[in-house]
Amino acid sequence: YFVEITYDVTETVLNRNKIKIQKDQLFKQFQQFETVVENMSDALFIIYNDYSAVSLNQEAKEVRNLFNNFQYKEECPKDICYFDYMGNPISFHNLSVFRLLKGEQLKASRITVTTPEATHHFSISGRPVYDDSKNIHFSIVCIRDVTTQVVQDNYILNVEKEKKENLEKAIAIKDDFLTLISHEFKTPLTVIGSAIQALELFCGKELSDKARRYISIIKQNSLRQLRLVSNLLDITRGSADQIRFYKKNIDIVSVTRLLTDSVKIYAAQKNLQLSFDADIGTKMFFIDEEKYERVILNI
Repeated sequence: YFVEITYDVTETVLNRNKIKIQKDQLFKQFQQFETVVENMSDALFIIYNDYSAVSLNQEAKEVRNLFNNFQYKEECPKDICYFDYMGNPISFHNLSVFRLLKGEQLKASRITVTTPEATHHFSISGRPVYDDSKNIHFSIVCIRDVTTQVVQDNYILNVEKEKKENLEKAIAIKDDFLTLISHEFKTPLTVIGSAIQALELFCGKELSDKARRYISIIKQNSLRQLRLVSNLLDITRGSADQIRFYKKNIDIVSVTRLLTDSVKIYAAQKNLQLSFDADIGTKMFFIDEEKYERVILNI
């Protein structure tokens, strides 16, 4: 006789085929992941607790030399220097990539690396990966070269700074010009005012009513021109924050009424009807009367 033992291996065969399919899928996904990582413009690293570093793409292999291959226990070459985004020097052992192994997360941390050959600017991001015991197993580090962007930003910043300096120079020239013109205008106005005072003092009784009216017009327009000159001077004083205020208690209701009455004739010449109405009789304010008069007259 003979003994025959038969096993049903259908499930095993099916599982074997399933495992083969899964392996093929995993291999294909790994190839895709490897292609993506290799073609990244960022340098991608894995740094373990013993500070050993694994470069995941070609960019990482080129960058790691600038970080002394992440050999934390060794001294960094003296010809490589590190700076933060403010330009302050950083020692090799205080680099942000080593803080990842202490549980810190990084997001776009800026660092500058200088060598005798060139200056590089990097943006570092990363986070630690924990094991089942919640201990840091390794850290994933992504280092992006932002040198071109920083150089462009610095160029734009320098251009804007130069524009600002040129604008400030132009404003200073304009202020100097206004100051000069204002003083040049004041000289003939002062002469005209002195001549009017002399006429009124020495010839006042001999002048006819018509002459007095014309002198009054000259005097009024001289004062108006002098006020315009003062406005020009205040423009330059305002730009330099040098306007002085001489405050006192005044009744703005009566002052505004007097100012309105003083320009009624001028308004009538423009076919305008001007009036001032107030709900209150008096209102005291501690202000600069001359500045207030200028505001009302400008309105």
